[in-house]
Amino acid sequence: RRRAALARSIDVKLLQRAMLRGRREFVHPIIARFMGSEAQLLELLKVLDDVAADSAHNIPVATKALATIADALAMYAGPAGGLRSGPASNPSFRAAFEALQPSALRLEEAVEL
Repeated sequence: RRRAALARSIDVKLLQRAMLRGRREFVHPIIARFMGSEAQLLELLKVLDDVAADSAHNIPVATKALATIADALAMYAGPAGGLRSGPASNPSFRAAFEALQPSALRLEEAVEL
């Protein structure tokens, strides 16, 4: 257990460092090591969410973190999920997506919906 926790701690640092660097890095092997359980996935998502939130002023870093979140969720879903039409088809998200249309609310206001 201690060895696995230490390995995850190292992976977290490697992933944070990879996100904050200005160059493209292949992080799928690191992400794959967090696919053992939902708790590990949630740990990974929190790390990536923190990077994105802390880097709101640095758009390339924030978008890389958000794209990595999408990769992690797709990896966790695996082939069983199949193709989906995405969140746009979810009625709960409709108001927020409509608010993102040009000449609509600003992004912060859409997120609050």
